[in-house]
Amino acid sequence: MLRASRLRNTRSMWLMSLLAGVVAIALVSFGPLREQLQYATAKAAIADRDWPRAIKILERLQQKTGPTARQQFLLGCVHRRQGEFRDGETCFERAESLGWEKVEIRRQRLLTVAQAGDIKDVEQELIRLLDSGGDDLLAEEIYEAMAKGYLNSFRMPDADRCLKFWADWQKNNPVQHFLKGTLEERFERPAAALKEYTAAIAIAPDLFEPMARIAQLELDTALLQNASESFLRCRVMRPDDGDSAIGLAVCRSRTGQRQEAKSLFYESLSLELIPEKASVVFSELGQLMLEDGEAEKSVWLFAKSVELDPKNSRSRFGFAAALSRIGKTEEAKQEQLVGQHLGEQQRKLINITRQAIGEPENPQLRVEAGKILMEQGFGSEGVRWLETALQIEKGHQECRRLLADYYDGLGKIDRASEHRSWIKEQQITQ
Repeated sequence: MLRASRLRNTRSMWLMSLLAGVVAIALVSFGPLREQLQYATAKAAIADRDWPRAIKILERLQQKTGPTARQQFLLGCVHRRQGEFRDGETCFERAESLGWEKVEIRRQRLLTVAQAGDIKDVEQELIRLLDSGGDDLLAEEIYEAMAKGYLNSFRMPDADRCLKFWADWQKNNPVQHFLKGTLEERFERPAAALKEYTAAIAIAPDLFEPMARIAQLELDTALLQNASESFLRCRVMRPDDGDSAIGLAVCRSRTGQRQEAKSLFYESLSLELIPEKASVVFSELGQLMLEDGEAEKSVWLFAKSVELDPKNSRSRFGFAAALSRIGKTEEAKQEQLVGQHLGEQQRKLINITRQAIGEPENPQLRVEAGKILMEQGFGSEGVRWLETALQIEKGHQECRRLLADYYDGLGKIDRASEHRSWIKEQQITQ
């Protein structure tokens, strides 16, 4: 009995030791396993093009482990694919310094250049990468970056050709349909764009970007019931998306559901909105208050809208109407004049954009578009147009001068000097 008791005690101690060892191993390995799971979840979010979710997961990882090469590389890819090129490059620099593969970082930088619209500089190298085979995910990223680059530089025939090649290879790729819809919108063919976006959603029902474009196109073409349903679907996909909340509120306002519209507009102000979007909300609320006979409140709301976005012509006209209602006639006239000037500039920009689509090799049209945008305070957008003009004609003097003045104003003397040097060299050779 004593031997049996000792044997049981020995066995119990051995089992306890084994259990303690298993627990210790689990505790040691749980952290890495959880980290791997989070990376897998981040990659799934990237595959679903759920950029906010991917960023949230990767930033949470950074808070727990500090920046790692893998985390910074993936975060850079997300920023790059969203068009946030500076943030993307910052992440790629960190990833490189932390030891991530230089070949992969170089590929992402090539894709950045292409997507930004400087596609002529990297076009042949990307085509060689496609021809060399490799994995399908990289090929998809190349097609996407090239198509976006052609669209961003208003090279529509090239964008169309690129998307046709992609469709021949992957007929059922939803991103290809989404970008084809974007191309159709540029050509002002809303029915064709809706068809492409709907095809994308049929393949990938949870894809947010085409659903958001469907909702906006339905709103723009006064399909208000359809637009309401589409914006509601967008809100289910991304509850924190400001555009969806604003779009739904506009639908409610236009269908006479004024109280619900007001509630939705106020709710949208609690979300993260860029100033231009917040300006739209204050303008819409100002109009509702004006229609309700609350002119003083309307004046305050329109004033806030103009403060947030001085280039919003609709806000200027609404502000003028509200000021007139409370007897401030002179101020109303001034706002009316500013609104008319902004409206004329916007119409001119639309016409130039249409011409640029029809004449993709005409640099002067791009310079004119860039100039208007800069005059309206949209510096980065204006620069993008001017840089696409230089891709067509590197020595365009007016374009170089505008860019030099712009960078001087920002205090970027080196960038300004680079453009002035081009002008001087041309003057010498002439």
